[in-house]
Amino acid sequence: NNINANSNANENNKKEEIENATATCFSSEAEQKFKSKETSRLNSFLQKQFHPPEVKEGNSKFSDLKARTIWTVIMLLSFFVFIAAGQVYCSILVILILTCIFMELTNLNKYRDRNNEIKWYYTIGYYFFFLWMYFFNMRTIREITFSLEKYKIYHLMIKHHNFICFILLCLGLIIFLKSLQPGYYRYQVSSFGYNQLISIMLSFVCSLLISNIMNGLFWFVLPCGMVICNDVSAYIWGRMFGKTKLTILSPKKTVEGYVGALITTIIYAYVMSHFFIKFDFLQSFLCPMKELTFSPFLIQTCDVSHYLKSHTQVFSFDFQDLNIHTMV
Repeated sequence: NNINANSNANENNKKEEIENATATCFSSEAEQKFKSKETSRLNSFLQKQFHPPEVKEGNSKFSDLKARTIWTVIMLLSFFVFIAAGQVYCSILVILILTCIFMELTNLNKYRDRNNEIKWYYTIGYYFFFLWMYFFNMRTIREITFSLEKYKIYHLMIKHHNFICFILLCLGLIIFLKSLQPGYYRYQVSSFGYNQLISIMLSFVCSLLISNIMNGLFWFVLPCGMVICNDVSAYIWGRMFGKTKLTILSPKKTVEGYVGALITTIIYAYVMSHFFIKFDFLQSFLCPMKELTFSPFLIQTCDVSHYLKSHTQVFSFDFQDLNIHTMV
């Protein structure tokens, strides 16, 4: 009887410890409310992992090529429209895409159903995301918006940029502290740190991309084209010759597809940069934006001779500065 009493007491103590540990992250009501949802989500996940859908024998290696081709054409056409519209509209496209990425990353959370119970959870996340976007990108476009400094408000925004961002940051921290709820402290603080990390990373990347765009559409078009070329060629080479697995994280990737895509992308870089050098109407893509304008479909002119300084010939192929840079 003494042994049973001691074991029951130990079990009760363990239960209390578990409940206390759970209470530091979530309230017991929230835990009970979403316990069934988490269990069903876990069961469905395990079922997909250990009981994948059967593949029909009639399917070929290129069974999904049709869907890939259709969506590739749709995305390329949309991409070309933004490119033709100009640098400002390409920058808007980048901001929209990175905003969608931020939305996806904030939803990569096994407790996302519980976020709705927390006051201002998503509002605070988006507030800091756009605050960091404003902080980094205002510095990036400052050189091309000098014509707007004649307006007093914009002049004050540029002059006191750091102070304005600091005040907005303090305001956001106050709002976050006011949103803290008992039973959710640990979860709210950890989520706040996670959201800050991805907000700063995406905003910084956005400023770098926009800086490239403002220095010339070529520095945006060519890298995007190289990514598309690499993805498509890796798929084709992998489907045709792929045998050796590349990484366990992506079991469909193969070494043959990786090497084939590497060689194909380098060739693509040389060919595309050669086209931009040879044709005059494409040289406008190398021109930086000197002044902010929202007029779409404008053709810019500038001196591009500094891209063509050196001239190296290997066999029958000519290599100039632009070719070598893009291949690297």
